[in-house]
Amino acid sequence: MNSRARFAVIAVALAAGGAIAFAASRGDDAANGSSAPSPPPTLTQNCLQTQPEIAMPSWYPDDLPMPDGSYAIDVPPASGGLRRVVFSATGTLRDFVRHALEEWPKDGWTLGVGESEPGEAEDNFLKGERYGIFRARSIMCDQSRTWVLLVLNDPEVKDAPTPGFNTANPTVSPSPLNP
Repeated sequence: MNSRARFAVIAVALAAGGAIAFAASRGDDAANGSSAPSPPPTLTQNCLQTQPEIAMPSWYPDDLPMPDGSYAIDVPPASGGLRRVVFSATGTLRDFVRHALEEWPKDGWTLGVGESEPGEAEDNFLKGERYGIFRARSIMCDQSRTWVLLVLNDPEVKDAPTPGFNTANPTVSPSPLNP
């Protein structure tokens, strides 16, 4: 058998195997004609339980809106001219990122080129002398919510670190995202 024929046989076998695996993964839904996706598994360990709402810090900008129904759950101490607040944001990780990309620019914030990987997204943002960075993670046990850490500079601290903002390429500078 020549190499082209061997390649064709292998490709057909792999495609058939993929089709069988896909059909098997659909389980009973495929058998009864339903194409509705199954709900995501409920996390029972290694996830963050619902935390109570705390007061929004007075320094948080009014023009940096979180999704409706979101609330602050932690305000770690300021460090090096940077302030932090952790939110329980309404919606999935994708919902939060979409909110930030669509809503924040309406209030004059410029966002950088973000970075994402499964279960996590990061981006930086800038408006005048205010700048910050967020990390959003899918770690909440209630999967209709997203954990979001926002780090913002304190404009009154003149020697606060200034991250490199690049709206064309992702930044490779160290991140102040440790809560």
